[in-house]
Amino acid sequence: MAIISFDNAGGKSFKSYGTTAMVKHLRLKHSKEFELAEEKKKVQSLPPISEASVASTTNIVQSNIIQALQKKKQWNIDDHRSIRIHKIIGKPITLDIQPFSIVEDTGFNELIKDAYPNYKLPCRTYFSQNVIPSMYDELFKDIKIKISAANYLSLTTDIWTADTAKIAFLSITGHWIDLTKFSQETAVLRVIHFPEKHTGVHIKEYLQKSLETFEIPLSKIHLIVTDNASNMKAAVKNSGMSSIPCFIHTLQLCIHDSIFSQEIIKEILTLCRGITTHFNHSPIACAKLKSIQQQLSTVPHKMKQDVPTRWNSSFEMLQRTFEQKVPLATYAAEYDEIKLPTNYQWGIVEKLVHILAPFENLTKKCGRRDETCAQIIPSVLALKVLLQKASSSDIYAGIMTMIDELIKSVTKRLDKFLLNKMLCVSTFLDPRYKLLYQHADENVIKEWVEEAWKEMQGAQDVVDSDSDNAPIVKAPASNGFISIDDCFKDVASMRTGRKQSERRSEAERELVDIE
Repeated sequence: MAIISFDNAGGKSFKSYGTTAMVKHLRLKHSKEFELAEEKKKVQSLPPISEASVASTTNIVQSNIIQALQKKKQWNIDDHRSIRIHKIIGKPITLDIQPFSIVEDTGFNELIKDAYPNYKLPCRTYFSQNVIPSMYDELFKDIKIKISAANYLSLTTDIWTADTAKIAFLSITGHWIDLTKFSQETAVLRVIHFPEKHTGVHIKEYLQKSLETFEIPLSKIHLIVTDNASNMKAAVKNSGMSSIPCFIHTLQLCIHDSIFSQEIIKEILTLCRGITTHFNHSPIACAKLKSIQQQLSTVPHKMKQDVPTRWNSSFEMLQRTFEQKVPLATYAAEYDEIKLPTNYQWGIVEKLVHILAPFENLTKKCGRRDETCAQIIPSVLALKVLLQKASSSDIYAGIMTMIDELIKSVTKRLDKFLLNKMLCVSTFLDPRYKLLYQHADENVIKEWVEEAWKEMQGAQDVVDSDSDNAPIVKAPASNGFISIDDCFKDVASMRTGRKQSERRSEAERELVDIE
């Protein structure tokens, strides 16, 4: 390819010559031949391929193919991985009351396919006939074991009718203490169709069947809480279980008897419902009201509709209507589409909202999942102090008749809680209250506590201690209106003052005896 001449070497030995110039020459002038020579050199430089390396490479390729096929293969419906995902999907159906048809929704199917590519989503029938019943059986066994380990069990029960289907249901909820963790536990034991007449006999039969289902003996039932309906009371009494009426339901009866039965209040509620219905049925009206709220820099809250079975929903409707008084007045003046309360009626609404705020506050507090019946006696005493203060305050002029009726109703319906043996013991055992929030005689309460202690533990002595801790109860108070917080403090102060007075009298008697 090239002829090397030594004529012009200048006396130098060829050993000192480089090959760079020749390589450049070959790359530029003989490019094809140069590329072939380079490829040949690369092949010659590779190590020899053994049979073992060929076999290893083949195995790797085969295993990768198998893994790829397995990744695309769908699991069987009874595969342990599929069963786990069945239960995951079953949770929103059971806990969030989602319909079985959710498994047929396009978006839900895409979500499951993206999250679990190998999982084949079954039809809704499979979930209704297999998955959910299986989950129920597992949970039933778990709750049954927990209940059997508890020493005592309290129950709450109620009957209600579904608005949509007009079907009656009876529910039973169990409450107990987990002795291993000393924690309060709650479980809905049964929600069953109740097609029979709502008589005490039929209710008793359903209650007994429910207890038999969970193998709960009557001796294990500490207490059952029901509403004030006569059929419920008869059913529990004939079953041989101890019971107390629901405190929240009793509060509702007090307010309905004394407040919502008044003609002037009925008129105001009718006006407020009309206002709320107008905005709930008209998106245009809602948009106009929102625009007015923004112009007036008021809170852009929507109107609230009340529910006949919940007194505090009527309270919330009155409260929201009064809150939006100015925007509503502006709207009525501008569009003349709603009828507003008169100035006199607005005044009643304002005072009524403030006097009922503590009742609504206690309704929410006592309805919490973790609240106990120890809250009842202190709440009754605080409400009685609140109403006594209100009856002698000029701030509530205009609704004094309602307050007087409310005092009568509270005395008639709530005083029975103050001397209830079980409630007194429960209040005493609560470190927030002890003896500071009691109406019954202190010595009688101590005897009841000793009896309960001996019954449960066989102990002989009970430690006597008072507590200065005030309960945590908040209720709005402004413009001189009475605060429920102050009423709780007054109850504790009256008890403390009475005890101090008794001690002074006792000390004075001892001094007289010494003299």
